[in-house]
Amino acid sequence: MQLITEQEWQALPESAQQNVYDFFLFIKQRYTKPIEQTNKSRTFGQHRGLIEASEDFDEPLPDNFWLGDE
Repeated sequence: MQLITEQEWQALPESAQQNVYDFFLFIKQRYTKPIEQTNKSRTFGQHRGLIEASEDFDEPLPDNFWLGDE
């Protein structure tokens, strides 16, 4: 990784420095967010009967689906 020198930083316009700093804060926030852990247990079969798949669910899709023909 290459670091920017103080001279290079000072050569940037103030608006560019602000953009770089804002981007740094964005990246820092993205990679330092604590991972939320939940202790909720899942109930097997909780939504049984609420979703139905058609009988031909596993059948190949027709060519016009992939090619966009109507």
